[in-house]
Amino acid sequence: KRLSQGKIKDGIVTTATGWWWPFAEKHSYDPFTWQTDLRRIPKIYEASGFFSARVVGQEVKQVGKSVELSATIDEGRPTNIQSIEVRGLDELSAAQRKRLIAELPLREGQVFLESQWEFAKDLIRERMRNWGYAQVEVEGQAVVRALQSLASLVIDVHSGPACSFGTIEVRNGLMPRFPAVLIWEQVRLAIPGGSPFSDLALAEAQKRLFAMGVFLVAKVT
Repeated sequence: KRLSQGKIKDGIVTTATGWWWPFAEKHSYDPFTWQTDLRRIPKIYEASGFFSARVVGQEVKQVGKSVELSATIDEGRPTNIQSIEVRGLDELSAAQRKRLIAELPLREGQVFLESQWEFAKDLIRERMRNWGYAQVEVEGQAVVRALQSLASLVIDVHSGPACSFGTIEVRNGLMPRFPAVLIWEQVRLAIPGGSPFSDLALAEAQKRLFAMGVFLVAKVT
């Protein structure tokens, strides 16, 4: 009821032979693969927030030269977020902290989804790097209590020092055919000396190099 049969079938290996047999590709029954798929099904549910889902029954029925497979699932209740704690944002201003917390896709009371959990950690890492923290590390711990259908989330941010851009070095081969100073000028337009580190600035510098229309390969790191 909570997940469609199609979503579950897409997440397992065992595949039915098409109804247009004998023209369809034939898929043979493998008991080992089917048993492994039965263990995969709860993992599919976990990704959608159902951490207490389990397979409570299964049947392999012989029909002529074929088999019909069925699985019965107790989906359980969705796991909701009970609490969220983000630690290690002391280096940010109050406005930055408020903005970062507001942008997170996690809210108390909503269903805990693994995709949103990973996105939240990636978002913090991205924002911190664009605010000058080039060495930031983000770690997370999600404690799921399946019986209570509750999850407690903790994100630890290790910002490292705030970094600024320094010198620019141009490496354009042993026998360059394009003046290094022109490359340097384009990069410096995107990355002023002493400005805070930012991945966005690096991307802008690389964009400017390609816009010159003379390079097949150019990378700014």
